[in-house]
Amino acid sequence: MLNKELSVNETAYKETIQNMYQDKLKNDVQFYGKTGSGWQKRNPNGDQKGNKRDGWYIGFVEKSNKQYVYVSKISDKINPTNKDVLYGGLVAKEIAINIINEYFEEIK
Repeated sequence: MLNKELSVNETAYKETIQNMYQDKLKNDVQFYGKTGSGWQKRNPNGDQKGNKRDGWYIGFVEKSNKQYVYVSKISDKINPTNKDVLYGGLVAKEIAINIINEYFEEIK
């Protein structure tokens, strides 16, 4: 997508990137991303209660006219408790933000 090699028009690229924009992180890093969540062994009726989560967060960051692509994926090893975040994508997002902030803190 960043290289504009997909069979979509320029408007689709611009709107997708606009929708992915999240925020500015530490050190003036522009942050773009999209979450995704699922459940391991989901019941046929769609009930996921008590099952392990899968989650991912993908996107890119821009800093000093350079782009960096990232992917963060998690899979629960144990069933989440009621106190845990419901969707795995939100967990993956938090992990990605922490890693990206650390990375750009080290190279500043």
